[in-house]
Amino acid sequence: MKTPSTDAYSLILEAIDTGVFKPGDRLVESDLAERFGVSRTPIREALQRLETQSMLTRDGRSLIVASLDYNQLSELYTVRAELEGLAARLAAILPAPQSRSASRPSGYVRKRAAQILDGAETIRRDGRADCFES
Repeated sequence: MKTPSTDAYSLILEAIDTGVFKPGDRLVESDLAERFGVSRTPIREALQRLETQSMLTRDGRSLIVASLDYNQLSELYTVRAELEGLAARLAAILPAPQSRSASRPSGYVRKRAAQILDGAETIRRDGRADCFES
């Protein structure tokens, strides 16, 4: 069940992920509340959560969208390469759904690999692993 806090968190995170808020942008509670149509309390809770996940950094009293330095970016690409390999291996060995024929279409493999990568992104973003459960 979504609460106003999780909705605010999801909205802000999506805005960061899609580039609406770019690294270095200052986020202001009142502006975000107005933009997303929620009260300031869920926005404040979402900002605190994003700060603890290092998605935001504090500059005095302001919260700024974090940017990656060279080492973080290099580490991210290394992890992504490993996850993509894992996703491909898992997609190749996972059984096809019962409703499908015995031969697995290549579209199914691509779909499962995409689901696994989405799950890995959820873990990176939210720190939870329940996204891999079917």
